[in-house]
Amino acid sequence: MITLKDIEESIERIDAFLSGSGYTYHYTGGISLFAHGQPRTTQDLDVVISLPLSKIESFLDSLGEDYHKDSVLALQTGRSQKMFQVVDLNTFLKIDFYLGENIRGAFDRTVRENLIGEGIYPTISKEDAIVSKVLWVSKGSGRSEQDVASMLNAPEPFDLALVENLCEQLGIL
Repeated sequence: MITLKDIEESIERIDAFLSGSGYTYHYTGGISLFAHGQPRTTQDLDVVISLPLSKIESFLDSLGEDYHKDSVLALQTGRSQKMFQVVDLNTFLKIDFYLGENIRGAFDRTVRENLIGEGIYPTISKEDAIVSKVLWVSKGSGRSEQDVASMLNAPEPFDLALVENLCEQLGIL
């Protein structure tokens, strides 16, 4: 079972790598709820990264030996699903890398938040996190429905007009 300590160790390790990689990225998914909603344990880390398909293999090579990765599978899933994954061999936490923004302008709205432990990390904005979860709800995710409710009820303010505009652009208003 993955513990909060495992998540903290994995995010510290992968963030140290990513912050020096030169790629634009931010954390999203369940881990973003630590900043924007009701925190919940998660079995993976979700990272949106501005990584072109042509760079996946060199990206994986530069990760080093602390991660299980499969270049052939990463290229296949990168092409078909616009994502790939690696596994942190120290904690066995899965890290999903999503290639590029699903929500236009999300990287420009990235915020720096304390997600877990002492670190401050680039994190999807609350508005974009809500929209991202609404996208998952539109695909049938009940867990994402709960996540949206927790973000809407969290005390941190957000721009409802922006959320509505982004949902309208994506056809999920």
